[in-house]
Amino acid sequence: MEGEPCDVVPCSSASERRGRLERLEFSMHWVEGLVAGICTLTHCGLQRYRGKSDWVNGLVAGVVAGGAIAAMTRSWTQMFLLINT
Repeated sequence: MEGEPCDVVPCSSASERRGRLERLEFSMHWVEGLVAGICTLTHCGLQRYRGKSDWVNGLVAGVVAGGAIAAMTRSWTQMFLLINT
């Protein structure tokens, strides 16, 4: 039969797929590490500045880290998808 999907769409090799997945995984871990670092630095900085170890430091650190995630997105659609996942 003419026009079979497997004839039209080229198949990628396992090594190509593995390479794409490794790049995606690296980029995701890099972003997670960046956000965790921002959260930790903000929390510790506030604790040192305020001289208190309470829930306010964690709350503000979470807001700053969330703002960093929002700043890394380029559209409201992406931000909406991040919130709902």
